Parts: sequence; structure tokens; C-alpha cells
Amino acid sequence: MVLELAFLTLLAISATTAISINTIKYPNALYPASLSRGGFRNECPYLSKRIDFCVPKYEDCFGQLRSVEDCKLDYCTCIHVSEATETCQKHFGDSCQSVRTKGEVYRKTIAENRTKTVVNKLEAIFMKLSDAFSSLLKNCGVVSEMEEKLHQAVSQLDTQNPLLNLTLKYLILRNLESQMLNSTTCQNSKTSFQETLVKLDSMNAQRLHIPYPFWYIGTEFGPIGKVIMRSLAYETCDKASLDFNHHSVVRVNCYDQQKDQKDCDEAYSEGNYMTLGTMDSKKLVCKMFVDFNENLKSLRAEDFYKEAAEHHKVSSTTSIRGRFNEGFTSFVDGSMTRRDTKNDFLVLEASEKLPLRLLDYFDSVSSECGASKSVVASCGFMFEYCIQFFGRDCQTRLSTCLNDINEMDYTCEDAIRNIVKVLYPDTNATSKLEKYSSTVEVAETGFIQTIGAIGAIVIGIIFFVLITAVFLMKFEKRSCKRNSGPSEPPHQGDGNRLLPADNSPLHQQLVVINSISSSYTDLNNSNEKNVEKILNNQAEQQEELKHYT
Repeated sequence: MVLELAFLTLLAISATTAISINTIKYPNALYPASLSRGGFRNECPYLSKRIDFCVPKYEDCFGQLRSVEDCKLDYCTCIHVSEATETCQKHFGDSCQSVRTKGEVYRKTIAENRTKTVVNKLEAIFMKLSDAFSSLLKNCGVVSEMEEKLHQAVSQLDTQNPLLNLTLKYLILRNLESQMLNSTTCQNSKTSFQETLVKLDSMNAQRLHIPYPFWYIGTEFGPIGKVIMRSLAYETCDKASLDFNHHSVVRVNCYDQQKDQKDCDEAYSEGNYMTLGTMDSKKLVCKMFVDFNENLKSLRAEDFYKEAAEHHKVSSTTSIRGRFNEGFTSFVDGSMTRRDTKNDFLVLEASEKLPLRLLDYFDSVSSECGASKSVVASCGFMFEYCIQFFGRDCQTRLSTCLNDINEMDYTCEDAIRNIVKVLYPDTNATSKLEKYSSTVEVAETGFIQTIGAIGAIVIGIIFFVLITAVFLMKFEKRSCKRNSGPSEPPHQGDGNRLLPADNSPLHQQLVVINSISSSYTDLNNSNEKNVEKILNNQAEQQEELKHYT
């Protein structure tokens, strides 16, 4: 009996040891299981240092959304040790083999670890908001209704995105606002909840430097949605939130103009993932936010598209005037979930960095592209943001941004063409019509420059000939006065004109003049051919432009 118990105990210990060895988690699984970290450093000091150095790089590889195969290759290359003992070479092979066989498991672990840090931080940020929200539901009598709506939304979205459980309850409040009690207690809870949102968004605005009126992500869920999504955007995507926000402006404007909803949504998704691809850091965490935006389409996009057809706001003018830190202030008409975006004309601020012509042309774009004034205003804001915080490539960014205007007509395109000429954009920022016009202008400029060059050459040669002739005449007169001997018979020329002797200075100078005149004649003939070629090219380009227009 004692032996039997001893055997069972030994078996249990062996099984536990085997399980513990087989379930070693990342990143410990990359180190030798038979050695402690200290023992490994003593046995293979260089390889130990290489693994310590390469593990963060391996995690960053997944952080940049690269494939499991690429990250495996980078890791094995990184830890490779050319000169090592047989034992250390075995440890190297085991570590590399672990990445080969469990790369997908490690990728998920790394993603969970990185996103968990951000989610935990967001939970702390939303703690006071969550308390105020719970009081709101309770005092307004919609606790059970919220539970039911939340269950339906989770089933509809069908996603494991960590941001879902954290924020979904705030976003679906719009389905319950009309059912809330009209009691004093409920109104007080609304006021308290509003004050909590104001404090939260004030912090967001100071970190992002995007005024609340220019923030559009979450617009379909009202002020609550905008404040919530702004908190998520900063913590997950940081300064790239500026570009993600502009994509949202373009999408909402596309809805307002009632373009095809599918096209609007596809352009929005393409813009978001394109911006994600350009990020240097936080790409893995930011993808969580971008994916969450995609998830929310199925929850609200269809109804929001229908509502956009009836959304009309009286336009007014606005300006930044240094108000980059302006946050949320209050609900519109007392509604927590009603859309509160404005279609205002933005007036750029005059400064020494902005030419006055640019201000006038931007006003013209706002006027001529009125159907997309929200996009124009967003471009103008990003331009002022760039000048304020970056100070480089701002002009090119503005000209490129204006191309996001949906289906611009001729007057709108002409207004943009004028401002583009001031901004000196790259060729990709100009329209096809602008490229044709530029080609014709280049041809005309080349023609004028060629004619000018020919005229300058002619004037120079005439001036040189006259100066040379006057000098030679004076020289001959002086020679005649000094010559006291008998005069030689003159050389015969045309009629009675006297020609200088072949060996006289005057004759030699005339030979040089004749040579220059001959060279000028050849140059003139060549330039005439070039002018004729330019004129032919210009005529062809003008015909091509007429055909295009």
C-alpha cells in the first residue's frame, strides 16, 4: 500500500513536471527550459544577450502587423551566433524552432499583451464616466432596457474586439433616450453625465489639439459617441487620429450628399487602412481601433445614411483663432445622442506665414464647393494645424487634401486650381485638366524664351560689328597719316569701293566679322527650325486640350 502510494505520487510529480514543461508560456519558451536565466547567462553569455535583445524586436515585428513567417525569419537571423559551443548552438536551434512551430500562438499572446495595456488604461479613464452612466440609467428608469439592447448589439456585431465591452453601452444609448423618464432626478443625472463628458473631452482636446466642432468620428452616435471615440482614438492611434478624423469628415459629407452608401463606406475603409499602413508605431494597437470602426458600420451606418438626407444646418463662418484645445461643452437641444456637426465655412487666419492671395482663394473654394464645405473646412483646419505644430509640407498637404471633395463641378475645380497655383503642389495633386493646361503653358513659355534668346543674339552681334567697324576706321586713318611713302595702287573691288590689302589689319578684322556673320546665319537657321517645331507642338497640345474639354 505504501509502495503503491509512493508510485502514484511519483507519477503525479512526473506528470506535473511534464505539463509544466510543455505549457511554458511566451517569452520564457524562447529560453532553455533546463536552465535558469542566470545559468543560461553563465553557460552561453553571448547567446543570452542576443535573445534578450531580439525578443523586443520580435514583438515589434508583430506590432508592425508583419506576417508570422517574416517575424520568425527576423528573430532567427537576429539571435544567430556564428561562433558558439555545441551546447549553445543547440540552445540557439531550440529557440528558433520554438518560434517556427508556435509563431501564431506567440503572435496572439503579444497582441493580447499590448492591447490589454491600452484597454486597462481606458478602463481607468472611463471609470468616472461609467459611474455617472450607471446612475443615469438607474435614475431614468432604463436599466433593463439597456441590458436587452446591449445583448442584441453584441449578437449583431459578432466580434471579440476588446473595445466592444468597454464602450458599446454608451454608443447604443441613442436607442433608449426617448424612453427615459422626464423626472427631476433623471434631468439631474443627465446634467451630471454631461459634466463628466465635458471633463473627459477637455483632456482629449488638450492632448490631440483638435477642437470639438472639427471632430467627426462617432458623429452617428451624437456627442456621447464623439467624446468616447475621441478617447479611444488618442490612446490607440495618437497623432494619426487627425488623418482618421478627416476620413470620417469625408464619409459624413458623402452621406450628406446621398452618394452611394457602399461607395462612401468603401472609400472610408480604404482611407483608414491606408493611414494605418503608414504608421511607424502603435500600429497593432491602432488596428484595434480601426477594426472597431469597421464593426460599428453594421450597427448604425444604414440608419445614419437615411438620417443624413434630412440633416440641414444653416451655415455660418468660423475660425480657429488658436482654439486647438476646445472640447465638448454641452448637449445640443438637450439631446445626448443627436447629431451636432455643423456645416460652417472656415476662414483661415491671416499671418506672416500665409500670403493674402491664399486666404482669398481659400474663401473662394469654400464658396464654390459649398456642398462639401465640411471637407473644405477640415482641410483648412489641418492646414492651420500643420503650420502650428509641424511647419513643413503644409502647402502640399492642403492641395492634396482638397482632392477629397466628392464629385467637384467645374467652378469648384477652377477655384481649387487657383489655390493650387499658390500652394506649389506636386503633380499628383493636380487634375487632368490642370496637367493639360500646364503643358500648354510650358510650350508657350518655351516659345517666348526662344524668341527672346534669338533677339538677344542679334542685338549683341550688331553691336559688336558696329564697334569693330568704328575702331578699324580710326585705325586706318591713323595708318594713312603715318605713311609718308608713295601710295600703292588700290585693290579693285565692287565698283569704285576700295578694299584693304590682304595683309592689312582691316582686312584681317573683316575676315573675322564675316566668320561671325556666317556663324550667326547658321544659328538663326537652327533657331527658326526650333521655333517652328515648338509652334507645331503647341498647336497639337491645344487641339488635344480642346478635345479633352
